[in-house]
Order: sequence, then C-alpha cells, then structure tokens
Amino acid sequence: MARKNNRRQQNRQQAPPQHRPDTREVAVAQVTDKYSDYPSNGLTPVRLAEIFKEADAGDILRQAELFEEMEEKDPHLFSQLQTRKNAVTGLDFEIIPF
Repeated sequence: MARKNNRRQQNRQQAPPQHRPDTREVAVAQVTDKYSDYPSNGLTPVRLAEIFKEADAGDILRQAELFEEMEEKDPHLFSQLQTRKNAVTGLDFEIIPF
C-alpha cells in the first residue's frame, strides 16, 4: 500500500500545473455572404436593362446571380430548369478529336 501511495504522490507531482485557458481573440474573419446584395432588390426596368447590357458586353456576373435567385425563389421555374438540366446531364457524350 505504501508503494501505491508513493506512486500516486509522484504522479501528482509530475503533472504540469494547470493554467487558465487563453481567452484572447486568435483570429478575426469577416463573414461575406455572396447573397448579401440580392440582384432583385429594388429591381426596376432601368436596372434590369443595365444588367442585360453588362451581360451583352461580357460581364455576366449580375445576370447569373439574378437568374440563380429567380430559380431559387420560383418553384415552378426551378422544376422546369431541373427537368432540362437532368435531360442534358443524362446524355451520352463522345469527344472526337479534330
């Protein structure tokens, strides 16, 4: 029994002292939501025309965001587009070199 008590005391003595956890702020990151500015908010015919003109000029980002938002908000549009997407992805493709 005396040996067990000595071992317990040695184990207790060898354990490092416990410190309080470090509570400082380690890192700061901003959460950026890709939908923070919905393209359809305040949509007017003039703004819609600007989005389409940008797309015609090659900058399709706002148009793609608008179409994506429309698809998310309208269940009928979503189902129609999903039917067409599934039809295309279900096709067999063959790549033939030129």
